[in-house]
Amino acid sequence: MSTASRGNQRLLDSESAYPWYSGTADHELLERSDSGPAARDDRKLAAKPSRWPWFIWLLLKLIGLYNHRPAVARRRQCLQCRLTAAEMRCVIRGEGVPEYLYPGACPSEDEEGPEGGEPRAINAQPTVREEAGNGEEETGFLVRDDPCLVCRSEWWDAYGRYRPYTEEDIGVTRWNHRGSAALSVIWLILVIVPNMVAFLPYLVNYWGNDDRKVDLVIYSGFMLFVVHVPVLCLAANVTNMLRDWQRQCRSYAWTNALGIQYIIKRLQHLDLRERGLPYKAFLLVCLVWPLFNSLWRVVVYYVPFEYIHSPIINISLVSCTVGMQIWGAFCYLVVLMRLSFQRQFEMELAFLRKHRGILGRCRRRLTLFMEDFGSLGSLSTIWIMFSIAVATWSIATQVYYDYATYDSRHNQTTQPFQTNKELDLLIWSEISMFLLLPLVAVGGLDLNGLWVRFRRHVGEMRLGGREGNCDAFCDQILAYCNEHPPVRNIETITLLVSALGLCLAIEFKERDDFDILHTNHHT
Repeated sequence: MSTASRGNQRLLDSESAYPWYSGTADHELLERSDSGPAARDDRKLAAKPSRWPWFIWLLLKLIGLYNHRPAVARRRQCLQCRLTAAEMRCVIRGEGVPEYLYPGACPSEDEEGPEGGEPRAINAQPTVREEAGNGEEETGFLVRDDPCLVCRSEWWDAYGRYRPYTEEDIGVTRWNHRGSAALSVIWLILVIVPNMVAFLPYLVNYWGNDDRKVDLVIYSGFMLFVVHVPVLCLAANVTNMLRDWQRQCRSYAWTNALGIQYIIKRLQHLDLRERGLPYKAFLLVCLVWPLFNSLWRVVVYYVPFEYIHSPIINISLVSCTVGMQIWGAFCYLVVLMRLSFQRQFEMELAFLRKHRGILGRCRRRLTLFMEDFGSLGSLSTIWIMFSIAVATWSIATQVYYDYATYDSRHNQTTQPFQTNKELDLLIWSEISMFLLLPLVAVGGLDLNGLWVRFRRHVGEMRLGGREGNCDAFCDQILAYCNEHPPVRNIETITLLVSALGLCLAIEFKERDDFDILHTNHHT
């Protein structure tokens, strides 16, 4: 048998640790030789450190998401391995084998091992042997030679290969040092508090003032956009630092998606070592557009000379600049996690095709996958709902303001009127940025489109199936996916909240009540 034939045979083996199959043999599965392409790639891999781009660690430091040590977590066990390990520990303790165990029957420590310790390397399956002659049954454990394929899949790289790594391998050790979690919390607080301090005078002076309510709505929307990402990250950091609380809400929780361990696990599917950061053009837009708006705001605020010595304006400009850069980095982080899931969808489909008919194994694999995907789905839903609602308020109010003051501003050349025109353009640029970039980052209103596409591909497996039970297998997989949907469509409440923006604009006074000389946004 030729080398390629043996490689194809191993690739199609259901017990192989590599799920990827595209009709041709993967060179990683070919027989090893000193001069073959696989050997050359192994030597290249050993000679070149598998460091990820340092810029991704800088972005995480800017966002403030170093919330746990170590950053590379031990991987979860699948449901069968967790329950088997729990049964084995019961036997070791002298309690015997429980009649029935379910996922919540044992605490998290039993499932994952003690916090900060090494993973429990228990690869056993229970066996029941009937003693000859007396009819008694003896319970024992048979240790498997190979690790569980589902558990090994948690270390898949961008090509579905089993590639474990450490913090030193990916280069995160220097960035996630001792005290990083505390520094991340302090950093986010230092970003949030100055913005709130700068917003407080506007709230006190404009609240209840009919002439300033448009300005209050516009500036409130801008401030919500600036601080909402630091607030989300701060809440996620606190939750991930409180391990007991984090364990209670770990399934499909949006806070999981902002944990450093979750993020690194997502990035392992992007082949960062070889290809670097993807979507560099979008990264540039996410960093340059907020910076451009910040510099534009500095110019607009400092044109009228009376603003130069205002400490509130200075605090607002600095804190808003930092907040918008954090927001831009967050947009790119969401793109990276979405791209990683797009890549993993392909590997999950390959795993299902490879292990077609082994329903339990495929369900366990999908369970782990859907837990991760559900966390990002929850985060993206909250983020998009918030962004659409606030953007709608801001757009409706700004449109009303522009129409209400058009006649007063038309053909005016004095400094206050010119400042109003520049500030209006700046506001439209900021509203467009805060609305468009999140939609591009998520890939639409939510991640439900990816999930619908995945289920459609599962259904299409029937067309290429050669076995008689392929239809039944696909139906069972689709039924399992429908029972545990990790993502949902944007809730109807989004449309209701967005409609409030139109109602808000309708309730404003007629444009004749505006005094353009006293109506200058954010001042």
